[in-house]
Amino acid sequence: MALQMTVPFLSSFLPNPRHRLTAHGFIPQKRISKQISCSTTTPTYSTTVPRRSGNYKPSIWDYDFVQSLVSDYKVETHATRVEKLKEDVKYLLKATDSSLTQIELIDNLHRLGVSGLFENEIKQLLCTISSDNTSIEMKEDLHAVSTRFRLLRQHGYKVSADVFNDFKDEKGGFKASLLSDRKGMLSLYEASHLAFPGETILDEARAFTSTHLMDIKENIDPILHKKVEHALDIPLHWRLEKLESRWYMDIYMREEGMNSSLLELAKLHFNFVQATFQINLRSVSRWWKDLGLGEQLSFARDRLVEGFFWAAALTPEPQFGHCREAVAKVV
Repeated sequence: MALQMTVPFLSSFLPNPRHRLTAHGFIPQKRISKQISCSTTTPTYSTTVPRRSGNYKPSIWDYDFVQSLVSDYKVETHATRVEKLKEDVKYLLKATDSSLTQIELIDNLHRLGVSGLFENEIKQLLCTISSDNTSIEMKEDLHAVSTRFRLLRQHGYKVSADVFNDFKDEKGGFKASLLSDRKGMLSLYEASHLAFPGETILDEARAFTSTHLMDIKENIDPILHKKVEHALDIPLHWRLEKLESRWYMDIYMREEGMNSSLLELAKLHFNFVQATFQINLRSVSRWWKDLGLGEQLSFARDRLVEGFFWAAALTPEPQFGHCREAVAKVV
């Protein structure tokens, strides 16, 4: 049987806490009552939570200034001229028989920011160029091989980096004779940035060209010098399309063999795109002004135009205006 003890049973063996133990046993003590008073205080809290200011400077893009941005270029006004220029450029793409000339023309279309106007024509040409492996100029010209390699990779074609093995010497390094081909060295440097992981030959090409381009850029043609300095600053495919096209227009108009129709088309297209960007920016600016967060959130950055610039870099094509505005609002 389990032993069970209750509280009254145990209390019979314990002394009463009100008794005092003496030599004669426990003597009852007088009960002394004391009044204890307790006071409590209720803490008060402020409903305003202080936010530390980031000390951000106000936006340099005033609302009224953004709303005043307008452009004189209208697509409807210059539509006839643009179509005429597009036909001239299409004729150039079809009339050129040289693979090198075709590649350079496609490269200029990309750099001038008008490649989107000739997507089908460029796709057909690159398909032909990708299967052309018999041309001597495409095997012995460093500029031609490098530009062909870069354009094909940019458009998703499968092209091996082994094409650059022909420019190596018996010791496995790049030939010293390439140093005199400054245009080819620049093209090889730009192509080397499209390397896949493990393509050591392109890593070697980038180290080889970057070192020597820095040494020779002071003693070359002024136009080529600007290109070398521009490329060494930031790789070509890292740059924003519209900013690159604006820079390249000033270079292309001074180059030998410049095509006036292509340059005029690039200028008109750039102005059309800029006008579209201004319309999108004014729309987003009105939304931001009506929302009022720029004035209410004093501890946060107010950077509407910078956010729109990021959105425009993500979607530079003029037909994606709604996407640009949505991305700018999220940013």
